[in-house]
Amino acid sequence: MPTLIQKYQKKNVETHLARFYSIMSQAILRYQTDENMLGQNIVPLGSGKIPAEDSIKWFKDTIGLYIKTLSVDTDEQICGNGNYSCFAVKMADGSVFSGYVSGNLLHIFYCVNPNKMCKFDEYDGQNSFLFILNRSLYVGFAKYKNYSREKLLEECKYGNTDNPKKSSKNRRHACSALIQRDGWKIKDDYPWNQEFLEEN
Repeated sequence: MPTLIQKYQKKNVETHLARFYSIMSQAILRYQTDENMLGQNIVPLGSGKIPAEDSIKWFKDTIGLYIKTLSVDTDEQICGNGNYSCFAVKMADGSVFSGYVSGNLLHIFYCVNPNKMCKFDEYDGQNSFLFILNRSLYVGFAKYKNYSREKLLEECKYGNTDNPKKSSKNRRHACSALIQRDGWKIKDDYPWNQEFLEEN
């Protein structure tokens, strides 16, 4: 039974990630086309994190025009208390993403099932995944396009590129990029459970 449940969960992740990437990419392209901004960064510039109210307005005035959503707000369950930069978008299919704008980047934390772990700035590689937006949508970081599959597999397995000697729980930057590299499929060697490196 546990094997069947995990198989279903993986299939659900594959379907949702591919759909989310498609919806977001099409919204970005449509906005850029309508505004004559093809190839340009659509995220507002700033010196640091932008308040959630400004990010919500930006989202609603740009790519949000082309995405079916149920709500766009500062959901306390996802963003927590006092996180002034976080906003959450509930998609029409029931999935959710939270994010924040910092400088010229929108950091996106996409959750397949919001009833499971769906917290701001966490991406566990099972239910929540990292995307980045500026002139286009990057799966994980932009640099992952140049990584080998083996390197993506290793980074997904241990997580956290901030410190190569130590893992941080639920900060698995490369997992979304690995799934994309594999054609939006979770292969048998995908590290479903995070392993942890300890600093020497």
